[in-house]
Amino acid sequence: MFEDWWIRHPEIIKSKISALYGKSKTIFARKCFVKKITKPEADIFLNENHIYGTSTSKVRIGLFFENELVAAMTFAAMRKFQTGNSAEILRYCSKNYTTITGGLSKLLKFYMQLYAPQSIMTYTDLDWGNGEAFRRLGFVETEKRAAVSFFCNTDSGERIAKKYFRDIDNIAQYVQLTNSGSLKFVANV
Repeated sequence: MFEDWWIRHPEIIKSKISALYGKSKTIFARKCFVKKITKPEADIFLNENHIYGTSTSKVRIGLFFENELVAAMTFAAMRKFQTGNSAEILRYCSKNYTTITGGLSKLLKFYMQLYAPQSIMTYTDLDWGNGEAFRRLGFVETEKRAAVSFFCNTDSGERIAKKYFRDIDNIAQYVQLTNSGSLKFVANV
């Protein structure tokens, strides 16, 4: 994608490349168990394995293989609408260099059994995917969000959204980047 990701998250990038070439370890979700995980567990796992790291979340669940956390999914607080309760997936990832066949589905089913939302929504960053895994689970693309421009520090790789950038005095230390936008997906359950 962009060099800043390599600067900040080289292992995650190597893992993504490995997966693209079919070189990841494969684990079948049917051999795993699901349970809620703590905020510290989720934070550590996401910071090590998700390109965006952790996020503020209300619900955190993990997929375990041989008692090792191999995938995590986090959700925002449920929102109430006239059509019922709606959930939002904030993060999902598997352990670096690992593909979990059926992991996304298994974690979603667990969440739905516990919380019974009427709908679930999420976003897919177009720099990293096209949402095909969500489509296979019955999610429907409802919106394409516009690309976002950033200023990226050439030393640290830190990205600052253009609308929040204020470091004009040091502009020479930054390059401007624009991502590919994102897709919003919704599933009625």
